[in-house]
Amino acid sequence: MKIFQLFFIMLSVNIAIADPLVTNAKITGIGNTPDGTESFFVTTSGGTGPCATGVIVFPESISSQSKFNRAYSTALTAYTTGNERVNIETLTAGETNCRMASFIYLR
Repeated sequence: MKIFQLFFIMLSVNIAIADPLVTNAKITGIGNTPDGTESFFVTTSGGTGPCATGVIVFPESISSQSKFNRAYSTALTAYTTGNERVNIETLTAGETNCRMASFIYLR
């Protein structure tokens, strides 16, 4: 029973700290941002969420350098394989700003 309760506590913590910007989207482009900040952007097609079929920016300022590098590597992998679907989230609770992405994973 305690394991069952622990599972739901962990699940609720994850939901509270990560809000989806887009789910089940395809990355159709990737590049650096022209404004001189340490960030990159992806363009997406399809999916659901407030940033579906649009531009999503990953600024380094909201995560560590290593997390930023891993996010870029994951986005590049999804783009170059051409058929990977991704979920992109922000760790800022309640945030739906498409310029504040911090987490990406392949589906």
